Amino acid sequence: MTTEATNYKREVALTAKIEMRRLGLSVSSEPVFVILDLHPPHRRKYDADNRSKLILDALENHVYRDDAQVVELLTRKHEKTDTVGVRLRVMLNAPTPTNRETTTR
Repeated sequence: MTTEATNYKREVALTAKIEMRRLGLSVSSEPVFVILDLHPPHRRKYDADNRSKLILDALENHVYRDDAQVVELLTRKHEKTDTVGVRLRVMLNAPTPTNRETTTR
């Protein structure tokens, strides 16, 4: 992992820890649904799948125990603008695949 990625992961983890404390929430052991809205910098390549994995790993032990609890993930990469960052939403007690089936043929 690059130094930049390590620093970003540390920053995400710290922000999650602070927000969870501010909201009076504890680390969840329940299934979760995560929505990531990525607003990339306008001058660099921005790989949405790599960034998503980094964020999910950073949330471990701060928002949920293990990223295996993520039963649904929606990642949206927005157009490059001057606004850079990530909007993160985590919904606890998300529906599991067993109680919300989808058939693919």
